[in-house]
Parts: sequence; structure tokens; C-alpha cells
Amino acid sequence: MKIIRKYGCRLLKQTIMIAGGIGITPYRVVLKELVEGNTEIPRIVRLFYSDSNEEYLYKEEFDKLKRDSHITIEYIKNREYFTKEIKEFSN
Repeated sequence: MKIIRKYGCRLLKQTIMIAGGIGITPYRVVLKELVEGNTEIPRIVRLFYSDSNEEYLYKEEFDKLKRDSHITIEYIKNREYFTKEIKEFSN
């Protein structure tokens, strides 16, 4: 399956993505396409990935994406940290 590069976020200055548990799967494809594709990407891309069991799927892949791009991925295990980070990001 090929994703057509019309994410809507590509023209924004910053993009925030929020995923929890198995809901991370679609973000994996989107982030890989943003990094590997020939798309205009936002200056800031930040993914908040919450998993209360701390079993972060695709963690090795995401860590490689972090190293090879300007994408930030925050692994979150509790709501308090998540709320604090979202408030900081929105200011």
C-alpha cells in the first residue's frame, strides 16, 4: 500500500500527534513517509506515545527515526506527564 502524501500537516509550522497503545500503528507509516518521502514536512513534528504497560511497539524503529530526523517522540507512561507536556507544547 502506498500512502498519498496529503497529510494536511505538511504545510504547518508544527504538528503534534497523540497515540496510545496499539493506536500507534498508523503513525508509524505516516512518520516513516514524512522522513523517507520527498514531502515538505513541518519544522516541528512531535509524537506523544502513551502506553501504561510500557510495551512501546516499534520503539527501535521510532528511536531510529528520532536520530535521523527532527521528529521528537515522547514515550509516556502516566497522564500527569502527558498533560504537562501538552501544556508546554501549546505555549
